[in-house]
Amino acid sequence: KNVTALVGAVFANNKKVVLSPRTEATFSKVVKPFSTDVNILWMTGHFHSQGKLFKVSRWDGTQIGAEVYSSGSWDEPPVQFYDPPLTIKAGESFIYTTSYVNTSDQTIKFGPHVETDEHSNLFIFYYPALDGKAVYDFDGGELVESKPLN
Repeated sequence: KNVTALVGAVFANNKKVVLSPRTEATFSKVVKPFSTDVNILWMTGHFHSQGKLFKVSRWDGTQIGAEVYSSGSWDEPPVQFYDPPLTIKAGESFIYTTSYVNTSDQTIKFGPHVETDEHSNLFIFYYPALDGKAVYDFDGGELVESKPLN
């Protein structure tokens, strides 16, 4: 087959994850909206060992839509392929939430170590690529809920 479009990548990252000692917490992040219509080929989420659930839903700019990805596995997250591709209109995007349980007496922050730090990353591959380069979205994110462990 002939190439008709280049594939682009979005790397979204919520660096605002901070887990207080002995708490359950959920964080969310809205991914920057797409400037043109795109077709999503696949996505996967990533968190570390305190992570319990990673969910992605459609976002139309004002409200949460259908869930399109879910994972409860920090060490072997599934890759969700879309066949046919998932169509996203210009101005639309995704919102993702990550839930954690910190059973330790230490505050856990964003960082590279799976045992002592956490992550909240979303990888999306789509076409046609915007500007022929990857999109990095490292801004934003917020705490949705935090409660002490019983």
